[in-house]
Amino acid sequence: MKKIITNKKFSLGAAMLLTIAIISSVLIYACKKPTDGINVLVDSQLLSPGATTVVFANADSTSTNQPSSFPVTISGPGASLVQMISGGTNFQVSHGMLPLSLVKGTNPSPTNPVTFTVTGQATGFATPFIKTITLTSTDPALYVVKAFDYSTTSPGTTLLTKTTSLTAGTLSSGLTLTTTTNSGMTENATIAFPTGTQMLDANKTPISASTLVCNVAQLGSGKDAIINDFPGGLFAQNALDKTGAAISGGVGFVPAAFLAISLTADGTPVKNFSKPVPVTVELNAGLTNFVTDAPVKVGDVIPYWSQNDQTGQWKYENDATVILDANNKLAVQMQITHLSNWMSGWFWSGGAAAGKAYGSCGSPFSAIITTPFPVQGLTIKMITKAGSIIDSETPIAIGQIGGLFTYKYTFASVPATGLKAELAAFLYGFSAPIAISSTFDPCSAGSITIPVGASALPSANRVENVAINIQGICTSKQVAVLPTATFLLYQQTTPTINAYAGSFDVINGVGFAALNIGSTYTLGTYYNGTYYQTNPFLVTPGALNIPAINGFNVTTTFDAPSNTLFLSGTIPVPCN
Repeated sequence: MKKIITNKKFSLGAAMLLTIAIISSVLIYACKKPTDGINVLVDSQLLSPGATTVVFANADSTSTNQPSSFPVTISGPGASLVQMISGGTNFQVSHGMLPLSLVKGTNPSPTNPVTFTVTGQATGFATPFIKTITLTSTDPALYVVKAFDYSTTSPGTTLLTKTTSLTAGTLSSGLTLTTTTNSGMTENATIAFPTGTQMLDANKTPISASTLVCNVAQLGSGKDAIINDFPGGLFAQNALDKTGAAISGGVGFVPAAFLAISLTADGTPVKNFSKPVPVTVELNAGLTNFVTDAPVKVGDVIPYWSQNDQTGQWKYENDATVILDANNKLAVQMQITHLSNWMSGWFWSGGAAAGKAYGSCGSPFSAIITTPFPVQGLTIKMITKAGSIIDSETPIAIGQIGGLFTYKYTFASVPATGLKAELAAFLYGFSAPIAISSTFDPCSAGSITIPVGASALPSANRVENVAINIQGICTSKQVAVLPTATFLLYQQTTPTINAYAGSFDVINGVGFAALNIGSTYTLGTYYNGTYYQTNPFLVTPGALNIPAINGFNVTTTFDAPSNTLFLSGTIPVPCN
């Protein structure tokens, strides 16, 4: 008689290069005891709870420059509870992916969350990768973290690069850096270094250098980029107030302006200045004041913050008063004395903090979207009735419930805005929402479901349904794993550009996805030095031939009446 140990809960997040670490952790464990005639299906989450995949991508989706391999640092109150999914704390990104899990026995909950920050700098990128993650359960999770390279053309952003001379590390004359505007970026920023400014390192020691290299990345006020690419995410668990004390309950940001400033003096990072440096950042004329729900005007006060680019921690520096600048545009002015990311924006918090717009509900809130067929590139935004974006996240596919494909994201904390909040569902590449909820109170609602009808979905997004079955196979023994992992899809937008195209989830080795008919994709995952990937495949109605490498075998069948592609895949994993 065969003994079968079943896997009670599995989940595959949404990503292409990923959590086979879970698979392998399980198989290494599972292959030690099985004997002939025993099939073992193991719940990998028992060994690697809280499987979390962090995917790193270029904020400019049209760029061929994608981050590959670089080390990262894990910091924050929950850092000691985090490990690589295959074990150990040598945190290394491979093929743009970082598969993590929690230490065995860790059980996060809404009242006992695990919060940590991932930071890293990839070669060729102007800004660091930063993401603060709060886990409130052991359910698998996926986070996509973006940064800008030195040639970004992403809408709503601009990048300035300039080299100038120093005399023993000092500016012998003033230096003014002004970012340029473009069709998708109508505001600029000006950084005015006074004559005689000495460049200082992280220890505030003068740097004796002759050349200063300046890089400034600006996210447009009121643009999607300032929300979607905000470093670390819009909720900061470990923010500091003006005195440097921790703000209890964390802080949620509603940003108005953002700058990432990076300087090097003869290759040494500049972190401080001998004199305060005035910075002026223009604001979008249609920007809404999160406190008043009215358009921003001259005289409004907006806090401004700095972010430690090593830990991701934000500090409330001071308040900025809105003015009209030399271009007759609304702008905020900040005085900076050190280098990092700088942001002007409102905030809400569960703790006592001067200047906050709203308190926090102190409990999670779930946003649920249902669709008649799978969709790709789904985003959920929580907004105020006046248009301020409170948060923007990627929901996870949780299954087919009552005949509807269901996607869910749980916000760990939301502001107590009263009857001001709305949820809006968006598809990647479309500026208008496909559905929007009625106004609700996030503190009392608990969860909101947004049904999306077929008529609301653009015809270009009516895709081929994909039913997925993935197993990890130990070839030398009768062992298989129904994986808990994340696979990422990349879509070939040009012969040389593969853009991140979202993800799919698998539960007990089974999941669903959506692929655009007529588009070309690759699919894959990475573990233990081996990159398992399909070659590019064109999606057409009918069964597909999906060539794979490194033993990632994929076969398909097609059911025309339901427009469903059945995809079965196996990945070889070691058993010793």
